[in-house]
Amino acid sequence: SVAQFRKLESDYHTLAQADTYYRNELIPSYDNVLQLQTQTLKKTEAENLELRAKSRAREEKHAQTQELLSTRDQKVDTLSAEIQVLKATLNHGPQSSLAMRKRLRSSNPAVDAPVRRVRKCRLVKPGQMKLGA
Repeated sequence: SVAQFRKLESDYHTLAQADTYYRNELIPSYDNVLQLQTQTLKKTEAENLELRAKSRAREEKHAQTQELLSTRDQKVDTLSAEIQVLKATLNHGPQSSLAMRKRLRSSNPAVDAPVRRVRKCRLVKPGQMKLGA
C-alpha cells in the first residue's frame, strides 16, 4: 500500500508539472497564435472587400466602355452608309430637281407624301359614274 501511495504521489507530481507547463507555456502561446490568426483573418477579409469593390468598379467601367464602343460603331456604320449614298449621287451626275424630290419621297414616304383628296363617285346609271360629293 505504501508503494501504491508513492506511485500515486509520483503520478500526482508528474501531472502537476505537466499542468504547470501547459498553463505557463502552451496556453499563452496558443492564445497568441489564435490572436494572430484572428488578426490575419480580419486583415484578409478587409482586403477581400476592397478587391471586390475595385472589381465591381472595373466591371461597371468596362460595361460603360463597351456601350460607348457599340454606340460609336453604330455611328460609324450610319456615316459609312451616308458616304456611300453621297458617292453614288456624285457618280450619277447632276439630277433635275424633280428627280431629287422623287428620290427623297421614296426614301421616306410617310413623312414627305402630300395629303391627297379622294373624290367619291356615285352611280348615275348602272354603267356610268359621276364625280361629286
